[in-house]
Amino acid sequence: SGSMRGRTAALEAAVPGYLSGVPAAERVQLVRFAQVTQALMEDFSGDPAVLARAIEGQFPADGATAVIDAVLRGLALTETRVGRRAIVVFTDGQDTASEAVDGEVWRRVAGAGTRIYAIGLGEDLMNYGRRTAGTGHQFLGNLAGLTNGRYYYARVASDLAPIFEDIARDLRAPPSYEHRASAATGLGSLRVVSVGERIPSLTPPRFELVLDASGSM
Repeated sequence: SGSMRGRTAALEAAVPGYLSGVPAAERVQLVRFAQVTQALMEDFSGDPAVLARAIEGQFPADGATAVIDAVLRGLALTETRVGRRAIVVFTDGQDTASEAVDGEVWRRVAGAGTRIYAIGLGEDLMNYGRRTAGTGHQFLGNLAGLTNGRYYYARVASDLAPIFEDIARDLRAPPSYEHRASAATGLGSLRVVSVGERIPSLTPPRFELVLDASGSM
């Protein structure tokens, strides 16, 4: 949007750095937003060369800021994808142009199962916004908190590159899962607790416990 004038150079450096490390199994879509939102590719891609071409010339700073609409567009694009889903959203100011209202984004986010990594840049985020009924800083933090994601605040544009690097490490780290079984000390029932993020494509619908109930126990 227009509020990014004079600060796009750092973003232009940080985003290609993130995309260049996309592994073969990862699929990415890119959405640009100002007054309106625009998906930069027809479909998701895991090819760094395709992603690099998609962002060429896509950093002009003009127009208003429709961050709520952009988040909803991201949710719509990712909702049919299988596996770990995440959205990385970046903005430097308050929402000034979305057609949707913040109540809609909270309803969609809560049931989406998509983790949101939010990045906010600059002091304008501390201003109150009518569309989000709070500051931009609060809005981004709530987005991340509600989805078990993370919120990063960049005071200046030069802070963006390490933030994108940290998000890449977090997203590309192997997921870990654990099943813990706890049993009563005497006769009783067995309770199984599942810990971790459920991924339908990876989590089996059932698992078996093989227990030693012999006299030696």
